[in-house]
Amino acid sequence: MAEIDDQSDEMTPALPEPNDRRRLLSRRLLGGRPLSVVGILIAGLLVLVVLLAIVIITGRNDQTGPAPLTCLPVTLGEAEASVRGGVVTRVTVLTERGKPETGPLAVTLDLNDGNCRELPKGVTAQDELYRFVGEVTVYNQLAAGDQRIRLVWEQQGNIPPP
Repeated sequence: MAEIDDQSDEMTPALPEPNDRRRLLSRRLLGGRPLSVVGILIAGLLVLVVLLAIVIITGRNDQTGPAPLTCLPVTLGEAEASVRGGVVTRVTVLTERGKPETGPLAVTLDLNDGNCRELPKGVTAQDELYRFVGEVTVYNQLAAGDQRIRLVWEQQGNIPPP
């Protein structure tokens, strides 16, 4: 707008007030949106970038973790004592896929300390394997909920003959 200057007869453009300048500047920079909306959009974008970084880092398949443990052999008596002592968390029983009549072929014990033990394997050791599975089953029947041993049955095909 033009105002008439009292001291001169010519028209001079009026200077905008300081608040008007800020408003004009924010309208040009933010497209007429309040500053809080832009701040929220930037914060959301930063959250998405952080989540993407987490997914990328955890999704990498680095082989830097500990190598799988080799399960050491254990006798039937030692395995039964471990069960009664409450140091076994899980027992895995391996059978041949499609042939349940062959019975258990291998039994692995996972211990509380992260180690594992294996009973003798194969058809020749089945009497011991059946006895141990029975021991675990009876223990689970008598033990309280937190003390029970997880009994997992796995099947595997193409098991070679002894």
